[in-house]
Amino acid sequence: MLRSITLKPSSKLAFRCLFPLLLFVLIRLPVTAQQPTFSRIASLPVGNTPALALPGDFNGDGKMDIATVNIGVNDGQTITVHFNSGSGVFSASTTISLPFPIGGRGSVADFNNDGKADIVVLGISSFVVCLSQGTTFQQITIPHPDMPAARVGSTSLRTSNT
Repeated sequence: MLRSITLKPSSKLAFRCLFPLLLFVLIRLPVTAQQPTFSRIASLPVGNTPALALPGDFNGDGKMDIATVNIGVNDGQTITVHFNSGSGVFSASTTISLPFPIGGRGSVADFNNDGKADIVVLGISSFVVCLSQGTTFQQITIPHPDMPAARVGSTSLRTSNT
């Protein structure tokens, strides 16, 4: 038959063993916490009515850029793309004029697999894909699936209901 044995250390012995450890931990803790630091705020020019901000590496340099979709009536339907210089500053920008009214919906993906993010925005009866060429964009307008084809120069893109 097994028996259990309980050992009770004296409180003085426990204090003598734990006090140096507690003292060591308290000495090692910093007295004041580090204050976080932030870099300056960047102010980027956009259209009168920015509706959506889309991050992406639009020029393929490995740095995240920012595109804003502007749905203002007075300044037209545009996309403003700000290119990141890598030092926390956005050094250059490109404005893309869109051919029709758009909503505040869009997305970013590399649609042509060239290593640069592209932009797609939704319109009322069609959508526009803006393929990045580095610092400029080639626009492809794709109509609603009920319309048979989209035209890009002499290229025709067929769409289906799916």
